[in-house]
Formats: sequence, C-alpha cells, structure tokens
Amino acid sequence: MTKTVAVVAHHQHLPHVHHHVMATLGQHRGGKICKQHNGTTFDGRSPSPNAHDRHANVELAAAKAELRKLRNENDEKEEMLLELQDELERQRAEIGRLQAERLELVKDARAAKDLRDEMDCMQHKLSRLERLETDAEKMRTKLGELDFYRSRVNNLKEDNRLMQETCRVMEEQLEQCQRKLSAHLEVETKLIESQANNKSLQLDLTKTRAHVEDLLIENGRLERELKANVQRHAELERAMQHCNVADEAHAASSPRGDTLHDASLLAQLDAYNHKLKARLSSGESVPNPAEMFELKAELNAHEKLAEEKITECQHLRANLELGRKEVREAEEREHELRAEIDKMERQLADQRRTTVSIQTHQLVVERLESTERKSQELEQRMTIEQILRAEFTRERNQLEQALEEERVERQREMRRVAELEAEMASLDKELVELKRERSSTMFRNAADSADELRRLRMSECAQKSSINSLNVIIQQLNNALTEKDLELGNLRRQVEMLRQYNGEENRTLIKQIELLLIQNQQLHNRSDAFYAEQKELQEKLMTLRRHKEKLEEKIMEQYKQMDSRKSTERPTFMKRAAKLISKSPSRKPKELSVTTANSASDRSEDSSIYSTDELTTTTTPTSRNTTALANSP
Repeated sequence: MTKTVAVVAHHQHLPHVHHHVMATLGQHRGGKICKQHNGTTFDGRSPSPNAHDRHANVELAAAKAELRKLRNENDEKEEMLLELQDELERQRAEIGRLQAERLELVKDARAAKDLRDEMDCMQHKLSRLERLETDAEKMRTKLGELDFYRSRVNNLKEDNRLMQETCRVMEEQLEQCQRKLSAHLEVETKLIESQANNKSLQLDLTKTRAHVEDLLIENGRLERELKANVQRHAELERAMQHCNVADEAHAASSPRGDTLHDASLLAQLDAYNHKLKARLSSGESVPNPAEMFELKAELNAHEKLAEEKITECQHLRANLELGRKEVREAEEREHELRAEIDKMERQLADQRRTTVSIQTHQLVVERLESTERKSQELEQRMTIEQILRAEFTRERNQLEQALEEERVERQREMRRVAELEAEMASLDKELVELKRERSSTMFRNAADSADELRRLRMSECAQKSSINSLNVIIQQLNNALTEKDLELGNLRRQVEMLRQYNGEENRTLIKQIELLLIQNQQLHNRSDAFYAEQKELQEKLMTLRRHKEKLEEKIMEQYKQMDSRKSTERPTFMKRAAKLISKSPSRKPKELSVTTANSASDRSEDSSIYSTDELTTTTTPTSRNTTALANSP
C-alpha cells in the first residue's frame, strides 16, 4: 500500500518536473538568442552562432529524451498503479474469501470438538457396555454352574442327614462325657485338696529335715566333745593310778559310762588332771586329804552333770528317730499322692480328648448348619440370577441395538472427521501456497502481510487450543489406562483367589483378562497415536512460528528497502535538476524580460511535443528563427 502511495505521489510530481525542465530550457535558449541578437552591438568576442545553435540543439535533444524517458516512466507507473489497484482488489476479495473460510474452519473445528465430545461419550458407553457384557458373561458362567450347585446341595443334604444321625450319637456320647467330666471335676477338687495337703506335709517335712539337720550338727558337736572328754578321761585315769585306795574305791563306785558322756565334767577333770600332773611333777608323794575331798566333791558334781547330758542325748536320739519315722511316712504318702496325681492327670487327658472330640462334633454340626444356610442362599441366588439373567438379556439386546446405532453413527462421524481433515489438509496446502505467493508479493503489500501475520497468530492460537484439547484427551486416555490397569490388577487378584475355587471360573476370568489386555494394548496404541499426533502438531506449530518470524523479517527488510529507495530516489532527482540548472549560463538583470517572454513562447511550443518525430520537426523552425534573428541587422 505504501508503495502504491509513493508511485501516485511520484506521478503527481512529474508535471512539476516537466514544467521546471521546460522553463530551464527556455531560459537557456532565450539567453542564447539574446546573446546572438546583442552580440554585434555589445560584445564582438561572442562565439559563432553555429556553435551556440549546436549546443542548444544538443541540450534540447537531451531534454526531450529525458522528457520521453520521464513520460515512459510515467506510463509504466500508471500501468503499475492500475496493476496494484487490481491486485489490491484481488487481495481484498481473497481476504474476504479467507475470512469466510476461516469462519467455516472455526465452525468445522467446533463441529469436530462436538464430535470428539460425542466420541468420548460413545467410548464411555462402550466401556459401560463392555462391563455389562463381562457381567453377563459372569452370570452365564454362574448359571452354568447352577446344576453343579444343585447336585452339591443334594449331596450336602444327604451328608446333613448322616451328620444329624452322627450328631445324635455324639450328643449321647457328649452326655456320657459330661457325666465323666463332672466326676473328673470332683476328682480334680480332691486332687487339689491332696495337693494342698501334700504341700503342707512338704513344708512340715522341710521343717523336720531342718530340725534333724540341726540335731545332727549338735550330735556331731557332742560326739566331738565326747571324744575329747574320753581322751582327757583316759589321761586322768593314767594320772589317777597313783592316787590312794579311797580314791580308787570312789572311782570304782562312780559309773564310768556316765563320766564318759559328761563333757563339762571331763573338761574340769582335765583341768584338775593338769593340776595333778603339775603336783606330781613338783614331787609331792602323798596328796592333801582336804584337797582330795574337794576333788571328790567336784568329781561327783561333774558326774551328775554328765548323767544329765547323757539323758538329754538319749531324749534327742529318740526325737530323731521319731522325726525319721515321720519323714519316711511323709515320703510314702508323697509317693501315694504322686501316683494318684498321675492317675488324675491321665483321667484329665482322657477328659480333654473327649471334650476335643465333642468340640469337633459341634464344629461339624455348625458346618452342617452353615451348609444348609448356604444351600438356601444359593437357591435364593439362583432364583435372583434367573430374574437378573432375563433382565440382562433384555438390556443386552437393547444395548446391542444402541451399540449398533452408535457404531453406525460413529462410522458416519469418522467419515465426516476424515473429510474435514482432508479439507483441512487441502486448506493447509492452499494456505501454504498463499503464504508462498504472499512471500513473493509481500514487499508490495505490507498491510496484507500484517493481516497474514494476525491470521497466522490466530491459526497458531487455534493450533495451541487443538494441542491443549489433544493433551486433555491424552490425559483422559492415560487416566482411563490407569483405571484399566487398576481393574486389571484387581481382576488378577480375583483370578488368583478364584483359581483355588473353581477351574471354570478361572478359564472365563483368564479370557476376560485377555480381553482387558487387548483393550489395554489398544489404549496404549491409541495413546501412542495421540502422542505422535501431538508431536506432529507441535512440529507444525514450530514451522508456523519459524514462518512467522521469516515473514516479520521480510516485512522489516521491505520497510527498510522502501525507506532506502525513497532516500535514493530523492537525491537522484535533485541531481538531475541541478545538472540541468548548471548547464544554463547566468543571465544579466537587463535580459530577464526577454528570457521570460521567450520561455513562455517556448513553453507553449514545447507543450505539443510527445514523440521523437515532433522533436525533429520542432528543431528546424527554431533553428530557422535563430538564423533569421542572427542575420537581421
């Protein structure tokens, strides 16, 4: 558009240039004529008229050639202006057509979005239909197993009858066991009492054992003292052999057996023995009668003490024997109690075995009751499943019809989508061609390039929105894929649980798992396809961005070229005008009137010149006029 305005301005500026050139030529020619006319009067040294005429004719021919060139350029610029106007009209029509196509594309995009939504709804319905088909398949398998369950129920009823008979027998045995258990409880109470008595006897036994140990320790101590006293008594006897007869009679009358058991008396006797030895060693031959009397009195006292000690030892020995007898009796009673305890424990083990058998019989009875309840529940479920089977068959027929209709509609929509995609591809190709054409003619029409840039930005936004919608669809497919994976994991766990239960259900579930795996693979393939489509759209978006950047660079280069052309055209035009002005010589002030008149006549003459033939015809009269003026006095 700016190029067109520049051409129009240049075309409008051409007449002014033409008038300026003609005025310059007229001044130049008039100046020469005046010089030739006044040359005889004022200046005798002016050049010859032929040289001036030739010079003027050459300049006039150059000016007319320049004028023809300018007229040709003017004609070319007018033709270019007409072409640009036609191109502008075509571009406007093309813009209207592209806007209409853009509106149609927006409508088609909305319709495609609606179709995608409908496809999502159809996919949801298809998934629901597949779930219903799987449920119907499960119901079929369960109905196929119904006969097996009926035979199983009959077998369980027969087993239940047998178990009832066995239960009656077991109840009788249970009553007997309960009676035995009551007797066993009585025996256990007795056993507890006997155990308590045994514990008390054991405590008494430990006490008696401790007392016996104390007595044994005391007995040992007394025996040691007795041995010491015996030794001392032997020494005293050896020492007393030198005593008198009275002393021997008194010693013979005293019971030796009693003195043997008196420890304290022996100790005193030992002390006296030492005294006597000391006296014997001192050399006394006959003891003092007073001292002997004292010794006899002390000996009698010690003998009495020894007798008391002997009686006490005998009493302790009798007590020891009684304790030993009690210990033996307690040990015998303990053995008897242990035998009774072992017998009671054996009876208790028998009673426990009987209670365990009773509990097992009770569990069997409970299992029979549970099997009866399960059989009743299975019968109820069979009736319910028959009803549900009829409903499922009816719903399945309806869903199959709806699915067939949806499939037909989906195929129709897919065909429409394919047609729309083909149209979009053709429009993309046309758009690429238009962009190519626009890139070739972009330096002529910058405004159209701006519109193209806006349109490309709008298409970029549309591509972004489509990419976002595809990303949303991919996210939905990924979510559906995760849900399918979760369902697949749940189904696998159910298969592992049901594999232990029934082989038929295992095979059907394996088939369902294979179907789900196929669906999972299909979903993976669809997600891969969507990823590939997303990648292609991203590549298209990148190419559009690069194309947009190139267009912006081209537009900037065109603006720079237009500015540089304007800046170069102005100096060239000014240079040409300056050259023409510099060729004409300077005039005196007194010649201005003549030159203006001649320039007016020359402008009127030269206004009729349009071709080279007219230029040659006009040069001859002017040359004649100049020669006539030169020859006139």
